[in-house]
Amino acid sequence: MTDREIAERFRAIADILEIQGELVFKVRAYRVAAETIDSLEDDELSERHAAGTLKELPGFGPAIVSKTSDFLTTETTAIWERIKDSVPPGIVQLASVPGIGPKTAKTLWESLSAETIEAVEQAARDEKIRVLAGFGPAKEAQIIEKIEAWRRLSAKLPRYKALEIANRAISEIQKIPGVESVEIGGELRRGFDEVNEIVLGVHAQGDIAALPKLPDAVRCSLAVGREKYAWDDPQITPPGTNLPFIAPEIRDWPNIIELAESGNLPKLIERSDFRGELHEHTVWSDGKNTVREMAEAALKLGYEYLAITDHSPLVGVANGLNRDRLLKQIDEINSLKPEFAARGLHLLTGQEVDILADGNLDMDDDVLAQLDMVVASVHRRFKLDEAAMTARIVRALESPHVDILGHPTGRLLGVREPYAVDMNAIISAAAKNNKALEINSTPQRMDLKDTHAKAAKAAGVKLSINCDAHSVHSLGDFEWGLCMARRAGLEAGDVINTYSWKDLQTWLTR
Repeated sequence: MTDREIAERFRAIADILEIQGELVFKVRAYRVAAETIDSLEDDELSERHAAGTLKELPGFGPAIVSKTSDFLTTETTAIWERIKDSVPPGIVQLASVPGIGPKTAKTLWESLSAETIEAVEQAARDEKIRVLAGFGPAKEAQIIEKIEAWRRLSAKLPRYKALEIANRAISEIQKIPGVESVEIGGELRRGFDEVNEIVLGVHAQGDIAALPKLPDAVRCSLAVGREKYAWDDPQITPPGTNLPFIAPEIRDWPNIIELAESGNLPKLIERSDFRGELHEHTVWSDGKNTVREMAEAALKLGYEYLAITDHSPLVGVANGLNRDRLLKQIDEINSLKPEFAARGLHLLTGQEVDILADGNLDMDDDVLAQLDMVVASVHRRFKLDEAAMTARIVRALESPHVDILGHPTGRLLGVREPYAVDMNAIISAAAKNNKALEINSTPQRMDLKDTHAKAAKAAGVKLSINCDAHSVHSLGDFEWGLCMARRAGLEAGDVINTYSWKDLQTWLTR
């Protein structure tokens, strides 16, 4: 099992136990374990299991360590086998819907004898929930709204989940006699952030009829999307046209043939183009490594520069830095600058400062003026209407201290929809105020999406692709944002963190 699958399993155990009325501290133990796993690097559980260091993780007492080891080695554990069929799967699924939760799911199950999300939704539309104690018309309407949002979020598979499933299937397919190679095709190969199906290209000798005999566990995983075992990345032109190579990420552009024939294909940005990162976190807020450790990792990646941008105080759960702590961090980074500059890495002081509901920034202007780099982001009050949210962000972009708008639409793939915002207005404000828009390379974000990034380029707005790294392991993990950039047709010159240190300095003094 992958780390994410184990986290999801722990959350399911917590939901079932809460529905069953289990003690709060037992339920909380599984939720804490899931949250801890969410904060880890890919495959870190396996590495820690092999090294015997699972017990060092927050919330990983002997019981959780034992169950994690069971999942890693046998893909199940005793408590899961005991409780997995005790609550209807539809009710467990309902409990996971954001905004509903286990307690409401349990009440609806017991009061309505409804065992599926569809049954609960129909009961709400038939106005049967409003009459239950503690509900009413408003809460009934909210249940419909939450289910509809969940259904929209579940309509496609986020790229990071689809890749996990695809890679797991590939490892099994490669064991089949006669299979020479397996490649990812279709929407995943073309860099889509969300996919309708998982397409695998299988190269094999002789009959490949054995493919449908994949292990049940893999077939069930593939069924999350629509499974295919045939190459589904057809040539877009007939043989003999001698067109230049067209990168998979832009093959679905409507005018791609004309661009190729005229020799006007973009020279898409590559991983090797990056010179540094401009939105990263350390132990000063919710990161795992010190400033020095992040700087050493950046040096190993061959970077010319690295900006440290820990959270501002509003993000209390992330240990955001207030004025005094930020000033102390500035002193620390400034003290390290000469050493690392001599070694080829330029450190920048910075902050990811929250954009307040009225568009003001969550830090004093005189402190922001001392920073080399400011990333402004929205982390709260996502429910503002489009006009208010747009005005909020535009005002932040008008601040002389802001350099980059972080993860501009606030989406979390498969979890949270983008907040309502007029991206055309945001792009116009970025152009007018000479600000950069971020393509956040966190797997769950991939924000901006490709269409917005393409529109930004057309408006002359610069982009910044950042890993939003919270540890040394996440530095350089540009793949997720790179997909969006390449689908948008971005070239190296469109992205400020491909600039040389000298050119970045010039941009920062714009």
